[in-house]
Amino acid sequence: MEALAQTLQDALGTALAVYLGPEYLDKEPQMPQIIVIPTDEQIMPPTQGGQAVAAETSQMVDIICRAITYTDARDLALLCWTLLVPLRAKTTASIKYGTEVWNNYNVRSATLTVTVTAPVLKASITLARIEEVAAHHRYTIPAPTQEVSDDQTGTEGYRGDFHEHADPKHRF
Repeated sequence: MEALAQTLQDALGTALAVYLGPEYLDKEPQMPQIIVIPTDEQIMPPTQGGQAVAAETSQMVDIICRAITYTDARDLALLCWTLLVPLRAKTTASIKYGTEVWNNYNVRSATLTVTVTAPVLKASITLARIEEVAAHHRYTIPAPTQEVSDDQTGTEGYRGDFHEHADPKHRF
């Protein structure tokens, strides 16, 4: 995601600030602005051959474009979308509009949701050493049940201890 935000910043120049992460949602820096927030990722097995590729991913990214008007926010979102299409972004995207109140004025926002595909290279996978494996168990006390009678004559309809061999009698 850092590379995606830096690519947007390089393409847009110094006129617009590109921020990465949801911690910038509550801040009120100068307008217009862009906030890149990764939201979801799906990992699939690789479809292409080769020893270097371990998996393929689809990363969903919200790009929140804030401006004074809806038109400016939409134009900024469309500009970001055209910049991301060459970066293996899917050609379809969605925009949701919103309004935020900052002090005594309203800020219009256009949230562009795009899906960026990228391979996971085997070289980028780090091996982890597991120090401790913990297991959580939940014990429940069984509900009290009626004890089965040990009637050898069978007059009660069932037997509590059934043997087909000559072992000494024991209870379960």
